[in-house]
Amino acid sequence: MLNGREQLQAREDAKQNVNIVGLTIKRVAHTGDFMATVAQGSGVRITSQNSTNADSSRSHAILQIELRAGKRVHGKMSFIDLAGC
Repeated sequence: MLNGREQLQAREDAKQNVNIVGLTIKRVAHTGDFMATVAQGSGVRITSQNSTNADSSRSHAILQIELRAGKRVHGKMSFIDLAGC
């Protein structure tokens, strides 16, 4: 949601890792910075009412978190919301 609503492509590399081409990367050092970035992305999502939810998402979203020390990656998590699926 931080890339100006540009459509992104998911691609699998030779090591069978899924990479999102065009994903916006934000470096954060503190919890407050992280929460502000999540709030910014959530703020631009499209929502509307449906028969079961008064505030249902209508846009897909991906949040990927990498824990790093220097260049070494210590962990990675991906959260994916497929907008009503």
